[in-house]
Amino acid sequence: MRRPRFLQKNKSIESIIHCLEEKYGDTFTYYNSDTQSFMSKYQEIWLRAVKLPKKMVQVLRDKYTGDLTDNYLGLLLKDDIQALLQRTAAQVFEGCLLFYTPGMAYTPLEGDTDARGFLRSP
Repeated sequence: MRRPRFLQKNKSIESIIHCLEEKYGDTFTYYNSDTQSFMSKYQEIWLRAVKLPKKMVQVLRDKYTGDLTDNYLGLLLKDDIQALLQRTAAQVFEGCLLFYTPGMAYTPLEGDTDARGFLRSP
């Protein structure tokens, strides 16, 4: 079975931007990139999105497989997620104040990409 276009191996920044635009229906512009270190498994790419003018979207591209991971949805849905968490926490903790900050793009543990692996990831 053919993998969706946004999961295929991508080499250039332009193709990564195109894949994210196809995946999310937003317009992205390149801001910066880094490999973090020579031995890093991921290339880190920072983009700006039209729907998120004051935020930076982090994209991690696996250097060996080309798979992409990003934090776009966490940033885009920040207010909705915070409201849901606030309603849930208020049922348990009366008068609580909750702050939700979307994190960086998640990098899966080697060979472990289910929810348990995500929760163990630093």
